[in-house]
Amino acid sequence: MLTEELAVREDRRFRTGLRTSKMPHHKTLEDYDFSFQPELDPRKVKDLATLSFVEAKANAALLGPPRAG
Repeated sequence: MLTEELAVREDRRFRTGLRTSKMPHHKTLEDYDFSFQPELDPRKVKDLATLSFVEAKANAALLGPPRAG
């Protein structure tokens, strides 16, 4: 029961954070259209999303042209 209570609290905290950020839409990596950016390797992006580099105590650098966002 404690695990369920913690999950509910975490979900509520997440949703409150989204609401207060006033971002127009909640998007996930699964929703991203990789055909829009063909140079982007979906496998590498999904691997970075696992945050396995954090456990490995490694660095991750995202490089691109100036003003690319």
